[in-house]
Amino acid sequence: MSTRIFVDGSVYSPVDPYATAMLVEDGTVRWVGSDSGARSIADESATITELEGALLTPAFARALAPVAGKEAPEILDYLQAYRAAGYHTHTLLAGMEDVPDLVSALSYYSAEHGTPDIRLILNATGVETDELISAIKALRPLTEGERAVKGLQLVGIFVAPTEAPAAAQVAEDAALLLSIDASTGFTPAADAALTVRENHPWLLIRLDAAISTPQDPITDEYLTKLAEARINLGLTVCEPEEDEETNDTVQALLAHAGGEARESVASVARRANAAGTSIALGSDTQLYAPGAWSLIRELVNDEHGISARSAFAALTRGVYR
Repeated sequence: MSTRIFVDGSVYSPVDPYATAMLVEDGTVRWVGSDSGARSIADESATITELEGALLTPAFARALAPVAGKEAPEILDYLQAYRAAGYHTHTLLAGMEDVPDLVSALSYYSAEHGTPDIRLILNATGVETDELISAIKALRPLTEGERAVKGLQLVGIFVAPTEAPAAAQVAEDAALLLSIDASTGFTPAADAALTVRENHPWLLIRLDAAISTPQDPITDEYLTKLAEARINLGLTVCEPEEDEETNDTVQALLAHAGGEARESVASVARRANAAGTSIALGSDTQLYAPGAWSLIRELVNDEHGISARSAFAALTRGVYR
């Protein structure tokens, strides 16, 4: 057993907001608290690291990142780039045809950096029910048991709003998250999720890649409904594909002229927090998205922003809800 103790830092923890020390055993955080408490439990087997006032935070987690059509070297490049940015957990969206390249990339990554935390969401858009059930069964040996790929777990299925009612039972039977695509429209995705909730009270449901636009806003009414129905909201931090309505220049002109510009992610996050809606940031339709540190600055500094603690939660624990 390896034990590491970090002291003389600023430890981000919802358990103890004033923590300056942390104890880790075999890669798992066992305790956070004061320097004096840490030094009192240290023995000769522990490695003590002096942080010298540095901030110690959890590794960040990506809520949704598509790897469809990506070959193993591209997936590996992505994992390495985000590792350097402080990410450890990745929720990857992939089809069955992408799994061999994903497994190959994980093999190379683990050999160099250790085991990552990869949460696989199977892209089931356009897939018939029987085919989906067969795909889930085929993936089980890769994610469970002695021959499972280390660090890889199947956590959910991704469907279009119109497919959600039929896919819900499959997700429930397999104990998986039902991820509903909100990238092409928040309202139809939210309506589909609320309909599913009526018949599946205990199913994990999340809207993914959601964005609030003047044409299809994420309203306070919907946020309250999602909170009451225990439906999680994955917010994209990427700009939509540019057209005349989403281009940044057009957005700036609209704002200057008094027209409606797209609502900031920080503003949506603030309203979601007020409504009690669980959110995860970094649920995107693009593989590469802004990094967590730049997002935290944007979320905190926005005139309608949220606290640093809420921002950290949405970029770490929010992914697991």
